[in-house]
This record gives sequence, C-alpha cells and structure tokens, in this order.
Amino acid sequence: MLNSPSPRSVFLATALGLAGFTLAACSGNPSTREEAAATVRDLDSLHRVAQHEDSVNANLYFYEDAFVTYQKTHPAVTKAEFMEIAQGKDKAFCLFQPDAGNSCLKVGDQFHKLALKEPALDAYEAGLLSQTSNGDALNIQLWSSLAQLHFDAGESGKGRPYLAKILAVDPKNKWAKKRLTSASQPNPVN
Repeated sequence: MLNSPSPRSVFLATALGLAGFTLAACSGNPSTREEAAATVRDLDSLHRVAQHEDSVNANLYFYEDAFVTYQKTHPAVTKAEFMEIAQGKDKAFCLFQPDAGNSCLKVGDQFHKLALKEPALDAYEAGLLSQTSNGDALNIQLWSSLAQLHFDAGESGKGRPYLAKILAVDPKNKWAKKRLTSASQPNPVN
C-alpha cells in the first residue's frame, strides 16, 4: 500500500522545483520568468496553508494544556464546556489567567465601558464557567454585569434570569430587586 506524501515533503519538493525555476528565470527567457513568478505565488499560498495548519495544531495543544491547568482548580467544569468558550480565543484571554473569574470580570467591565457588547459577553460568560467554585460575591458581580449588559442593549428578557440568580443567592439585593421591578414595567428604566 502506498502512503501519501506528508505536507512537509510536498513543500520541500515544491521548494526544490522553485529553485530550478529561479535559475531558469535568471537565464533571461521571458516565458520562464512568468512561470517562475506563478510558481512563487503558488509556493507562497502553500506556505500560508502550512502555517495555518501549524497554527491550528499549536492552538489545539494550547487549549488542551489550558484545560488541564483550569480543571485543577475547577474540577466541575467539563472539557466540552471549557472548549466551547476557549476555542478561537487568544492566549491572553481572561479564561487562561490564574484567577479566571476575577480576570474575566475586569476584562468584561472594560469592554462594557467601551460599549463592546460581544467581547464583554464572552468575558463574563467565561468568568461564570467556574461559578461553582467562584463564591457567591464574584458570581453576583458577574450576574449583575451580564444583566446590566443586556438591559443596556434593550434585552430585558435576557437580563431577567441573571437577576433571579442574584436574588436566589442574596434575596435582599436592592439593585436586583429594583432592576427586576423596572424590567417588569412596559418601558424599563436603565
């Protein structure tokens, strides 16, 4: 049975072919120069594909290692839950920091102040990934931030469940009671 060549061996063979075209292009023949230029473009595309594949593989290794580290302090979090939030994120993302819950709260607050809803939402949700080990005070801050983010965007229906979570932990929370009351009115006040 024949094995297909690896991407690296294809890359090397193409590079050797390019060297031959380059020598021929230096001879001065115009059609050879055009062929060499086309090969350079093709080789550049091949190189970019190889770089992308290397990058994807490196990121998968990074996410695997990050999950192992994360699970040491947050054993209730499954790999699927972690990967759902982690994949596609930069290595500097708050989830990969030593104190993920607090880091994500701070990052989310910064994005929220800049009116960048999606990155703020990502950060807050990443912070809540570890809600079983965060402690009530941190979870209340994250839930409050998510509720406020949704209310600011006019999505009171998405904000209400977070208020309910706050009140389940802290039934006397004045802010959550006030927001829940105003969210129940036809034109809630932010």
